[in-house]
Amino acid sequence: MRGLNRPILLVTLAVALAGVTCAFPTDKSDEVFVTLEAPSGVVLRGQDVSVFARAFRVVGTDTQAIGNVDFAFISTAGTVARVEKDCCGYATVTGVNSGTVHIIARAVAFEQAGQGDLILRVSAPLE
Repeated sequence: MRGLNRPILLVTLAVALAGVTCAFPTDKSDEVFVTLEAPSGVVLRGQDVSVFARAFRVVGTDTQAIGNVDFAFISTAGTVARVEKDCCGYATVTGVNSGTVHIIARAVAFEQAGQGDLILRVSAPLE
């Protein structure tokens, strides 16, 4: 009987701890937003441009940068531009065909955070 009560006690303790850990800390991801920057709004077809994402948290009327954030990058038009994640908030965008594309950066750990949206124009090189 003694061995039978121990598993029940451990399960009860685990459920109680799960309730406590889910309650704290509170999720503040709706107070986080992402910015996305590029050196230019134009990339030539066949060329690369490096973009940089940063995450910020709204604190009252101020903002505070958040470090060590993992970002996911997507291109809204893969036939116009491709995007590949690099390290430390950077990604490489490659122009594929002429047109306009949105490059989106999302902070992976903050599900409710505002996404960064960068509009790039892919242009044919001048000859």
